[in-house]
Amino acid sequence: MGMGLSNKNYYGLAGNHHPDAEIISRVGKKLGWNVIRGSSTDGGKKAYDEMLEILKKSKSVFAITPDGPQGPAKIPKPGAIRAAQKTGAVIVPVAGQSTRRWSFKNWDTFYLAKPFGEIVQLFGEPIILKDKDDYASCVEKLKNSLNKIEKKVEAQKVELIKEEKKKEDPKRFFEKIGKFNKKNQNDNLIWFHGSSVGEILSVVPLIEKLEKKNRVKKI
Repeated sequence: MGMGLSNKNYYGLAGNHHPDAEIISRVGKKLGWNVIRGSSTDGGKKAYDEMLEILKKSKSVFAITPDGPQGPAKIPKPGAIRAAQKTGAVIVPVAGQSTRRWSFKNWDTFYLAKPFGEIVQLFGEPIILKDKDDYASCVEKLKNSLNKIEKKVEAQKVELIKEEKKKEDPKRFFEKIGKFNKKNQNDNLIWFHGSSVGEILSVVPLIEKLEKKNRVKKI
């Protein structure tokens, strides 16, 4: 989810030779991220050294899944913690969920957002780990922070699903995929289909011009 923050100083870590990691790597590069390949079981030392050099630079952001690549789930591995301690980088916990998603089982449950869902993404309080801090306490601090933000995301997602069910009109579902029911439509129709706020706002000037020329009777 965080991949939308494309910037030349944004970096992400993907596993070295796993097929899933290859997909993530390609998507990340397409969105403008610099992707470092490696994991604790495959090319980890090289990736870790690269991460340290990157985090020493000013204004660099490094995205990492702290419990990958094989788990156990929700138990942070040493990489992110040690890197933060050595470089002074601040850790910002992030969690996200979609109201509509597919689930895939591996060592953990992998979620892929479905079209037309709403996404909740929250950022937790920044965490500063000092080099002298006990490693076990750092693990506990990061784990608790991630669990806390994940619960908040889950709660907001549940509320959004409830709201979606209230607003959802089954008869108008096909409008979402570009199909309009003309059965009860007597007048000529100009239909603007926007899938995002930006797309909808972009057609407002055109609608206003059509209104002034009396080309549109009803919106």
